[in-house]
Amino acid sequence: MAQQLSSFPVGTPIEEIVATIARDGGAIANDFLSPDTIDELVRDMTPHLEAVDWCNTDDDQLGDKFFGFRTKRLHGLPRKICAGRRHPGSPDPPWNE
Repeated sequence: MAQQLSSFPVGTPIEEIVATIARDGGAIANDFLSPDTIDELVRDMTPHLEAVDWCNTDDDQLGDKFFGFRTKRLHGLPRKICAGRRHPGSPDPPWNE
């Protein structure tokens, strides 16, 4: 039987969550994103998801056998949805280096 991941409420000390990830390989952060943030991400990602066909792969040797028949590849999605959204004074994201 698979091990269940521990869940943590908002406000849990980050050290506790990191220790759990180190021990268990993962953790669930409840309510990490607000409903408004989730709605915004869905709005931003939807046009990119709709623009990509199912089973999109550039690797003819692996194709559907590796990637599956109902998958989409969205390379560079963070860059696409975050363009122009930096807060003043924030550092450049690593993908701009």
